[in-house]
Amino acid sequence: MKTRFLPNQLKTWTDGMLYRSQQSIGDTEKYYTCISTDTRTIRKGEVFLALRGESYDGHDFIDSAMEKGAGMLIIEEESDVAKKLLPISEDANMPDILLVPDTLRAYMAIAAGYRQTLDTNIIGVTGSVGKTTTRRMTHQILSSQLVTDQSDANQNNQIGISNTILSSNPEAQVLVVEIAIDNLDEMEELSALVRPDIAIITGIGYSHALHLGSIENIFKEKMDLLVHMRDNSFVLLNGKDQMLRNWAIQNKNDSRFAVWFVADLNHKDEILDNGFPVFWSENIEIDKENTSFVARCSFSADEAWTIKLPFAAPHLIEAVLFGLASAYIQGIDMRIASDSVSGFFNTDSRQQIVNLNNDICLLDDSYNSSPEAMTSGLMTLSYL
Repeated sequence: MKTRFLPNQLKTWTDGMLYRSQQSIGDTEKYYTCISTDTRTIRKGEVFLALRGESYDGHDFIDSAMEKGAGMLIIEEESDVAKKLLPISEDANMPDILLVPDTLRAYMAIAAGYRQTLDTNIIGVTGSVGKTTTRRMTHQILSSQLVTDQSDANQNNQIGISNTILSSNPEAQVLVVEIAIDNLDEMEELSALVRPDIAIITGIGYSHALHLGSIENIFKEKMDLLVHMRDNSFVLLNGKDQMLRNWAIQNKNDSRFAVWFVADLNHKDEILDNGFPVFWSENIEIDKENTSFVARCSFSADEAWTIKLPFAAPHLIEAVLFGLASAYIQGIDMRIASDSVSGFFNTDSRQQIVNLNNDICLLDDSYNSSPEAMTSGLMTLSYL
């Protein structure tokens, strides 16, 4: 199944002004297969959307897009290139032109519109730490049995999430989307873009305090992921986080979604006493070369899944539980799901264990940092 974007569909989603040649209008079966923002990779017939950034302006590459056969140009109505192209927009060899006030907003609107056409279940992953690891682990577990897609690398902001949705496999049963924010009021619009079926919140910490100002602001922004969730959805929360436990109790009667937790033994009973389902870890054993534990859930006291990883990974236990809870929601074989964890590996300088010469072991956690990430890194280091 190919992704198809129709001219009038893009016009409706963006509320833009569409200009087409008579030749294009006569092609009643015309569609585009991709929304590209990069003329280096655009192919003939695709849409080129001219994004602006701090150090670049996609409108400067319109000629290149046209030379490569772009089927449509999405450009800002006040741009110089719009004034240049409109007088010749009806020429036979011209691509379609869609004028919008703001190309970033148009990109997000197209992604939001396209998301509504997908049958894919979307899992939105956010939190102050552990987003990438949890996203990758959840993908690892679900892809053992389902057609599963995920965000690439750091595609977790307005542009990246839009690209993730628009370039996702249209046949995917599940899409795992990483969601990051830097500014106040940003998460709600990303929630409207993603409309998650499952929301995972890994925890609330200080990693965004520079931009968001306070732990209260950070908490509010993270919880805004839930504003535009789809009907009959699920919220998966880190049970070690007091703010999240308090929020769940205060919102227990919200019928829009079911709230589940992942937790350790120290918090499991409190969560159960408050009436929430929980996935927890027990019998944890960690050394330099192995991590193993038993995962259980409150839905079936008789079920237990043995988890094994071939390296020290205390930081991955919660990520595994989030992935297993997501698998349980999807209704897949939990034994196969739990066995798939062993194939996971750390990447991108996120607690990568590097064995050097002379019995020296390096823990590479240089990708990013925060107080919570440093604590987690020191915990892993203690096992090496």
